Amino acid sequence: NAEYMGFGPSTRSVRVGGVRFVLLNSVGLGGDGCAFCAATWARVRGLAREANATDEPPIVAMHYPLWRATEDDCELTDVAPQLRHVRNRPNMDTLTAEVSDALVAALRPRLVLVGHAHHFCDRRIRRPGEPL
Repeated sequence: NAEYMGFGPSTRSVRVGGVRFVLLNSVGLGGDGCAFCAATWARVRGLAREANATDEPPIVAMHYPLWRATEDDCELTDVAPQLRHVRNRPNMDTLTAEVSDALVAALRPRLVLVGHAHHFCDRRIRRPGEPL
């Protein structure tokens, strides 16, 4: 696990200027039997209880993007038009839809910042209970 290897906890909460950030090792969200997946989800659930108790939606930062079928799902993107229709591969290009939904339901983030892709995707993520 990442903590054992000296990198610190794979999931943690930090406050910067009064704003709560949740930093996630998104590999630990996969639920594919990895050594630290159970610990990552346990920590996510704990952080969710913390955020819900204060009614303070966090900003989530992680490597893999939340699920989206294609880049056509983005309101704004810098992906070349001929590539916008190419389907994303769950657990390779993005998290799975199920993991993404569970994460958004648990943490109810106000903003999700991700890496992995070498282009941007701006889109609104509907939190559970919000109208379409």
